[in-house]
Amino acid sequence: MPPITRSQVRAIHVALRRQGIEDADYRALLLDGWGVSSCKDLDRRQAHELIRRLPGAPTRRPRQRETPGPRRLPAGVVRMATRPQLDLIRDLSREIEWSTPAGLEGWLKRTFGSARLSTSAQARRAIEGLLAIRRRRT
Repeated sequence: MPPITRSQVRAIHVALRRQGIEDADYRALLLDGWGVSSCKDLDRRQAHELIRRLPGAPTRRPRQRETPGPRRLPAGVVRMATRPQLDLIRDLSREIEWSTPAGLEGWLKRTFGSARLSTSAQARRAIEGLLAIRRRRT
């Protein structure tokens, strides 16, 4: 088994200081538990067991995982509008009472310069706009 690590030695000594454990008591614990007089004579597994027994030992904090957000695409690369986005746009437009006969198509032409949404970014902005219209009209 690999020898104790420096961080384990530090964790043991931090716990000893925090708990005010005397050196003689610490040495007796090592001798009774593992038959050694210094923590540096322990292997990693034994050191882990000792750290778990010592109240106040610092624990390793789990790594914080970043919440995956939208990935940035390389310059000049666009993501096409997805089927769920287009379906949501269709459903939202059906909920809105359009004041002109052109309805959604007219709104898209005025807002985006075209009645056809191509990119995912356009679809996202259209969804946000339709949600805002729906909120204002209810």
